[in-house]
Amino acid sequence: RGGMGIDRVDVGIVLNVLDNHLGLDGMETRADMAGVKGLVATHCSAMVVLNADEPLCLAMSAGATARPCLVSRDPGNAPVAELAARGGCTVHILGDGATARIVVADAGQLAGELPVVELPATLGGAAMGKAVNAAFALAAAHGLGVPFAVAAGALRGFESTIESSLGRQNRVDGYPFAVLLDWCDGPEASAELARVAAALPVTGRRRLLLSCVGNRRDAFVTATAAAVAGTFDIFYCTNHTDLRGRSPEAIPDLLRRGLLAAGVESSRVYRIAGLDAALDTALAESEPGDLLAVMTYASAAALG
Repeated sequence: RGGMGIDRVDVGIVLNVLDNHLGLDGMETRADMAGVKGLVATHCSAMVVLNADEPLCLAMSAGATARPCLVSRDPGNAPVAELAARGGCTVHILGDGATARIVVADAGQLAGELPVVELPATLGGAAMGKAVNAAFALAAAHGLGVPFAVAAGALRGFESTIESSLGRQNRVDGYPFAVLLDWCDGPEASAELARVAAALPVTGRRRLLLSCVGNRRDAFVTATAAAVAGTFDIFYCTNHTDLRGRSPEAIPDLLRRGLLAAGVESSRVYRIAGLDAALDTALAESEPGDLLAVMTYASAAALG
């Protein structure tokens, strides 16, 4: 929000330009946001790693002086193919789910290939968002001169647990049903959580406690709810512990509105203003065989 706190980095990474912070600090459009995030791209000395599937990220290469590395999930991405033909650095995520693999190439040579299923954080390939993160991590490591085998080994040893990465798709033990704790901000992240929930084996109901930060635009909140509408059976709409200028009922009402507009029956939607009360209700109603996904920024409060 206030620029970069340092004047130079060896490797910079820009993963996306989304709507998360629009309406804040003078940012009204994605182009505005790209102007801010582009500072990362122009202040690299060794390598700039960019999401080649996002045009606003890809355009940042024009103002960068560092060597580019492009990351893509599209095997037919033309800018990636052009960079590879010039001997540049590229990272592809090929395939999807358990059969997917991350391929790093540079100077016309294969630097390394890592099957996604070998990464514990991807939950056997169900959580492809974690595979995307791993692809960017491999790109950054390559830019820093870290051997592929070393970087891949580190990723193979990383699990997204409460201890290692609180609130980032953590499995929570101690219940007779499955509990997944995730910190989602916006429709894209919410849709990824829905994909993970749909891929996990569940014999009962899929339940979701969802919330959103109060200083997001109304349309952002309703779109967040709509992104999960087709996956879960029961929804508990609540708010963040920090209301950020909203009334306690405002965010739950908007989330409910987004679900109903997306076709969810009203009988499947609960509107509960407080996080503690919503969590108590969701836990009390969940049964063996169910999956309860808890989508909140207040990860520590939810665990407490």
